[in-house]
Amino acid sequence: MEQAAFPDPWTPEQVAGELALATTRAWMLRDASGGVVAYSTFRVVDVEAELVRIAVLPERRRLGLGRTLLQQTLSRLAAAGVREVFLDVRRDNAGALALYRRLGFERVGRRPRYYRDGTDAILLKRTAEPAPPVVASPEVEC
Repeated sequence: MEQAAFPDPWTPEQVAGELALATTRAWMLRDASGGVVAYSTFRVVDVEAELVRIAVLPERRRLGLGRTLLQQTLSRLAAAGVREVFLDVRRDNAGALALYRRLGFERVGRRPRYYRDGTDAILLKRTAEPAPPVVASPEVEC
């Protein structure tokens, strides 16, 4: 899925290294047949979390899966005591920026030439009040 979802995917070793960290929390969204269609990873330290990776299979994008996954993971993080969530997003990723804003993220900075191709990253932050209640979907797993 990493290969399909990103133009500059992580290697299997990078993915395994991320998942092996004690601070990493990962979630998957599965379809009715059990196939993984989206995933997210966060690093959590005390009351802060950073969204490290979110991916939705290209053929399943624009269906609300990323929003559903993030709403549920943000609710779970808030329930676990996380009060601030940070993330970086490409400045030219209009769809992701719109999604993050709808979920309560605000711009707090910029990282010049952050990505390998020289594109800036926009730093976003969401201060958690408990997230609005979301009906848990049985397809989301920890």
